[in-house]
Order: sequence, then C-alpha cells, then structure tokens
Amino acid sequence: MRALIVVSFCVLLSSCLNSNDVRMSSEHAQFVNNVGVISLLDAHANIHYAAQEPKDIIDRQAVIAGWEINRVVADHLVERMRKKGFTTRALYIDRADLNPYDNSWAKANTSSLHERLYEIGANAGVDMLVVVYRNRVNEFITKGREKVRGYGVFKTHRIEPHLYAAVYVEAIEINKRYVLGKAVGQKAQKLAGDSWQLGFKPGKEALRLPFTSMDSEAMELQELIKLASLLAAQEAGLSN
Repeated sequence: MRALIVVSFCVLLSSCLNSNDVRMSSEHAQFVNNVGVISLLDAHANIHYAAQEPKDIIDRQAVIAGWEINRVVADHLVERMRKKGFTTRALYIDRADLNPYDNSWAKANTSSLHERLYEIGANAGVDMLVVVYRNRVNEFITKGREKVRGYGVFKTHRIEPHLYAAVYVEAIEINKRYVLGKAVGQKAQKLAGDSWQLGFKPGKEALRLPFTSMDSEAMELQELIKLASLLAAQEAGLSN
C-alpha cells in the first residue's frame, strides 16, 4: 500500500512538473486527417551579448540574404508529419497578417490568435493547425540569468558565441476549437567559424551579414532551428 502511494505521488509530481506540455493522444490523432502547418518565427536572427555592464550589452538583429526560415521550418514539419501518417501541407502566412508578439522581446500571445487560426484552418479545410512560435526563455547555454528569444547567436564574457534556437509549437483542433498538443523545443551549439562575430559590435540597427542563406554559416543555424522545432513537435505528439 505504501509503495502504491509513493508511485501515485511520483506520477502526480511528474504531471505537475510537465504541466506546460500537452501531448496529443493516439486517440485524438486518429480523428485528424488533414493538417496545416504555419511558422511565425522572427524574420531575422537575434545577436545578443550579455555583457557585465549594461552599457556594453548588445542586442540587434542580423539580416541574411535569401533567409526564409518560416518557409523552411513549415516545410520540414510537413515532411516529418507526413511520415506519421497525416495528410499535411504548409500554409504560408505573412507575419504582418498574423502577429502574436506584443514587442520584440515578448512571448507569443497564442490565445489572441486562436479565433483567427480557427478561421484560417476552416478556410483551408484542415482538421488541425500546427503553429510554430518563437519562445522567450532563461538562457540555457550557460544556465545564466539572461533571457534569450527566438533564434540567433548568444555569448557572454565567459564563453564563445553559441548558436541557439528556442521555439514553442502548438496544435489546435479546428472543428472543436481546443488545443490538442503543445510543447517547447530548444537547442544550442558552439559556433563554428567567425563570420557571426561582426554582430558583436556596438549598435542597435540591424546588421547585414556577409553570407547568404545558402552558405554554411546560415545553414548551420537553419538546421538547429529545424531540430528545435522537430523536438517540440515530437514532445507534443505530432511527429515521430
């Protein structure tokens, strides 16, 4: 009896600790046939230097020629979800028409978009919409106190620059109007090469980086974002 109580407590505790994630059950999945995927990530990478002195902090955007990360992420999840048996297609929505962020540092206000997403999903003839948002989290590269959001490059005076991606994925049921699954995904890795170092200069304006979306520097970040998005989709029960 005591063992049963301990096991029950552990299950309850685990449920509480993971209460921010909702995993779509196999029972719900069997009623989903057609799926639309929308990505609403930031259009540009973020460059952030968490300096010791506030005056030395750098926070700016980095512009990459030919960068279409929302199309890339949506297409990637479409491919992976098809392998799970869903009939899936990407819906390319302009962020100007569907913007969930109150400011450049805000988390996504997903509930404010739900009515519009239900409408988009119904017009597209899908049973479920999967939406990828940027996330804002405590810096997870060094476990520091700073915040990071979206994706880009992060460094402090203690470490070399790291690429990172922090995303939030939510799946909503269109006909019955509720959240089927949601989860976060984040990845980081040490930066290879030094092309991104240009971003760690004083200034607030966006910086145009000296490479394109097809070059290795950009492809490395792109793969990291795709992986973080896939991890979130897997945790939400949307992909293998």
